Amino acid sequence: MIAYCLTKLNDINECDNNPCDQLCTNTDGSYTCSCRTGFTKDANDKCQDINECDTTLNKCDQNCLNTPGSYKCSCNDGYILSPTDQRTCNIKTECTSFNCTAPGTCAVKSDGAEYCTCPTGYNLTMTDNITGICENPFSPFLLCASARINNQAKRRIHLKDGENDVNVMVQCNSDNSFDVTIGNQEHHVTAELTNDGSRTSIRCNIDGVISSSNIVIQKDALHIFTTDGKHELTFPMPKYMKATKGAAGADDAVAPMPGVIEKVTVQPGAEVQQGDPLVTMIAMKMEYVIRAPKAGIIEKVFYKVGDTVSKGTALVHFKEDKTSSEPDNDSD
Repeated sequence: MIAYCLTKLNDINECDNNPCDQLCTNTDGSYTCSCRTGFTKDANDKCQDINECDTTLNKCDQNCLNTPGSYKCSCNDGYILSPTDQRTCNIKTECTSFNCTAPGTCAVKSDGAEYCTCPTGYNLTMTDNITGICENPFSPFLLCASARINNQAKRRIHLKDGENDVNVMVQCNSDNSFDVTIGNQEHHVTAELTNDGSRTSIRCNIDGVISSSNIVIQKDALHIFTTDGKHELTFPMPKYMKATKGAAGADDAVAPMPGVIEKVTVQPGAEVQQGDPLVTMIAMKMEYVIRAPKAGIIEKVFYKVGDTVSKGTALVHFKEDKTSSEPDNDSD
């Protein structure tokens, strides 16, 4: 008993100078070496990393990346790693990376791939791989983009301010200013649109008077929010949205840009509501859903899956109903 106590009293803790590769455990008169979790001893008592990705220890649903002493799971494009177990890959149902500015929206395909889509009548421009901007080519704010060499672009714009018809002539100058004529009054205008991601604003200088307003641009309306209150201006459907070489009616669905038909959702005789999907087409590597501009009955579907169509081509024809005649916005 005395000898045992003396042994305990005089025991040297070899682990103070850790002779082991990783972990050292002191014992009576000796020590033992071991490895941390995720490592194993080799023939020379050295701790070697276990590649869990090559063993049944790997519990990843799709992709496995070995790390020192452990591993990480990742998912293929179109899938999201479960935040709960960090192993399971779930198909993506919500946009997480694409930025589609209003009135565009971000959607997810059946394989989880994200894409931007624009309302009928708008053109999609991808500024990079994940950012899409929907532009209305008939918006007066894009007039200068159509300016011609050695000429000044002009556009007649027909608006409705409540019950009042307003006819405007806009001329785009080479310095990106505008000469605007409303009735017998002429104004010199400069304007700048800005978007901070949550709202769109316009700063105008009209004959030297500066003002700023928030605006919302829709396919057929311009909402202006000023210190005096809200104003709404509406403008009729552009020409290309109406009859195409006499083949389509004013409310027929048309292709907003050149593309290939990917899916046809309706058949002749089908009754649809405004906003129902009619045709899906692929243009500029993006998917566009062409929706019903009104409620009605489909009379004819002009194209099938795989067909190539040009911008402004009538895709679906509605049974005729009585429509009122409205002037068109056009350019000189």
